[in-house]
Amino acid sequence: MRKMLARLKTRWVGILVVAVLAIGSGLVVGAKLAPTSIHPPQLTTSSSTSTGAAQPGSGGEPNKLSWKQLPAASGAFLPTKIVVEKLGVQAPVEIKSVDSKNVMQTPDHPFDVAWYQFTAKPGSGSNAVFAGHKDYWGVGPAVFWHLADLRAGDAIDIVSGQSTEVRYKVTQSRSYNLTSIPMASILAPSKGDQITLITCAGAFHNGGYDSRLVVQATRS
Repeated sequence: MRKMLARLKTRWVGILVVAVLAIGSGLVVGAKLAPTSIHPPQLTTSSSTSTGAAQPGSGGEPNKLSWKQLPAASGAFLPTKIVVEKLGVQAPVEIKSVDSKNVMQTPDHPFDVAWYQFTAKPGSGSNAVFAGHKDYWGVGPAVFWHLADLRAGDAIDIVSGQSTEVRYKVTQSRSYNLTSIPMASILAPSKGDQITLITCAGAFHNGGYDSRLVVQATRS
């Protein structure tokens, strides 16, 4: 058991080291930390979206969404959907990890959200980390285009494959420059049931954004 825990600790530290070093290295910074556009964004929407995802508006108000809360999950689960009613988001969740270079993988589709399986499962009593694109080349505004509009107390629902959920309420929203983002604490386990959402922020130049928006929410 001690050997297994040591291996898990070593893997966790490795992930954090790559994430933190990527900030200062300037090597594909967007891909190493959170989703980013490969080219300057086109602020128009596209008719093609991921199945089951709500497409954000083209820079204006979020689409309206009426969500009927599901029964509460009784334990930890693999997330299949994220719902942010205020933002008009009802998006599928992709399960992601790190690639062969320990770089955090990004969602495959503009209107999907990634959950990182090296972080906690929702409902487990620790920190479940998610990421989504702010915008997407050839599409425009993506799933987390309006993420900065969230305020303390806003609800975020994480749904299981058994049609149960955990509801979280936003506690903090903060933008970090890539030169100073504290990835170790953002990805680290928490003492309570928490989710962390990450997307791009700041100015777009040199093929990516220079900041990341981090929204944290705790179980309500």
